[in-house]
Amino acid sequence: MEHDYKKEVIVPSPLRLFFQLMVMIFTVEAAIMLFLSMLYPREHGILIDIADAVILDVLSAPLLWYLMVRPLRNVAVAEHIQAATIVSRSLDGIITTNEWDLIELFNPAAEAIFGYRGEEVLGKPLTLLMPERYHEAYREGIKRASSKVESRIIGKTLELRGRRKDGNDFPLELSLAAWKVGRDARYACVIRDITERKLADKSERRHLEQLRILNEIGQAVNSTLDLQAVLNLLLSKIDETLPYAATTLRLHNQQTGSLEPVIARNLDEEQCKRSSEVYKSIAMRGLSKAVFDSGAPLKVLNVQTDPRTVQPELFRKQGLVSFLGQPLIADGAVLGVLGVYTKEPHDFTDEEVKFFSTLVAQVAVAIRNAQLYGQIRQQATELEKANRLQADFTAMIVHDVRSPLMNIMSIASVLEDGVFGEMTAEQKKWAGKIIINSSNLANLVSDILDLSKLEAGHIKLVKERFDFGEFARSSLEDYLPRVKEKRISLSLNFDSDVGRIDADPRRLNQVLGNLVSNAIKFTPAGGAIEVGARREGSKGVEMRVKDSGVGIPPDEIGGLFRKYCQVSSAKATGETGTGLGLVICKMIAEAHGGRIEVESEPGKGSTFTLTLPLTRQESGVQADAVLS
Repeated sequence: MEHDYKKEVIVPSPLRLFFQLMVMIFTVEAAIMLFLSMLYPREHGILIDIADAVILDVLSAPLLWYLMVRPLRNVAVAEHIQAATIVSRSLDGIITTNEWDLIELFNPAAEAIFGYRGEEVLGKPLTLLMPERYHEAYREGIKRASSKVESRIIGKTLELRGRRKDGNDFPLELSLAAWKVGRDARYACVIRDITERKLADKSERRHLEQLRILNEIGQAVNSTLDLQAVLNLLLSKIDETLPYAATTLRLHNQQTGSLEPVIARNLDEEQCKRSSEVYKSIAMRGLSKAVFDSGAPLKVLNVQTDPRTVQPELFRKQGLVSFLGQPLIADGAVLGVLGVYTKEPHDFTDEEVKFFSTLVAQVAVAIRNAQLYGQIRQQATELEKANRLQADFTAMIVHDVRSPLMNIMSIASVLEDGVFGEMTAEQKKWAGKIIINSSNLANLVSDILDLSKLEAGHIKLVKERFDFGEFARSSLEDYLPRVKEKRISLSLNFDSDVGRIDADPRRLNQVLGNLVSNAIKFTPAGGAIEVGARREGSKGVEMRVKDSGVGIPPDEIGGLFRKYCQVSSAKATGETGTGLGLVICKMIAEAHGGRIEVESEPGKGSTFTLTLPLTRQESGVQADAVLS
């Protein structure tokens, strides 16, 4: 209803104001005349003085009207019209009351907010627009304001509840002002409906809470790669943060094709599994299977009556009514189904389904990662088992091959020595070839055995603490005849502070021997080999074997430590080997916590550097057998 507040404005009567001024002027003038007549007696009487005052009053009336009353009236009318326009056009509800708390003004915005027409509330108490729980507090506040006691509500903005004509409560913002008209008190209420703002605030708080829950659950399920731990954390967090009575999670078994229950919360799993036939039917059919087959969320208002429910009496016994199921999808595959239940009928909203879908998508990735991690661990276990079987098989074959080889070498040596009679030069030549080739084959068999055990982890370093310089000098003495025979100079260059190390001397001797043997093999007559060692501060000891041999092409250095690798320079010089020596050296060095590196230049030679730690350190290779 549109009010015409201009017509309702009550402006003071100009005639009434005019006569009030006239009476005041006449009274003052008559009093002056009377006073003067008393000071200066005249012949005429008091009536003449009064008549003079009346005449003067009448003569000044037009001027008084024009100069004072008319402008005052125009200003008052303009101010009232301006105020009425502001009140009628205001978007906020404006209500004024008198000292008896009766409504005197109720603008259109107030009508829209409360649903009342103005004439329905004018003259009625303001408490009509409040829930009953606020009546007493409001009366107390007005009472304090009327008694000039400091009020807690006057001049402040408060958030309260209002009551519409239909009886519904709603949130509002109230600002209350008070003033006096003479001795009468007046109150003005400026009211704003904040329903939409409260809904927006509630929605924002709910959104922030959902983000907090997603973050909390995401951090929990991604904190481990153990599948069972992931599932336990997931259901625990759902139970703590979401208002659901029970939760179940089923994962798809690719071998059987069924959805197998793996974990639940607030659900009597034993009761569900008591009958194997019931367990099987639930796994192969039912609501979870419908979610899995469709790959989409499923809402069920009452699982006890839904025809798709298998064994609804189980849900009746546990008091579960509504169901929301969500497929766990990762990498385009459905991994399983996460379902939640309520004990009261609950129609899941689109917002709830969307939030639950986001949560489940995050969980599905964590479950997929945990499954992949489990598969990798299983494969690693199977691979380790296969490596051990391979090492055992290799050791058995090598043992069976090495024994006949040693017999062949012994027989060839006996024949060469003439134990069974003198041999011709040609026979001795071939007997020698048998010994050399058998020895090479025996070395190959030993390398294969070492490598297979190293790869399978079947090595246990027997470490001792010894002086590295003395050890290296002693080991190199075994190679002096070979360098002398090939006319190669062998020099030692050891720093005095090399010190003691913790290592397996037998394995370290194997590495040093392999490097020196290779240097002798690929260094021509007249060449030089230098074996040096120095200390690298507190980090370790560095040993290098430098030769002036044929060198290694740069593009072949990267493949030196691969099994069965033969560099082109070896083929060019006619030197042969198993291609396993450097691989074994590298694995032994790493088992000690060290490393081996190479620098080479074709035609100028190569330098192999072995670095070992000084302090005691566990081997990187764990094993249960000692190489023989």
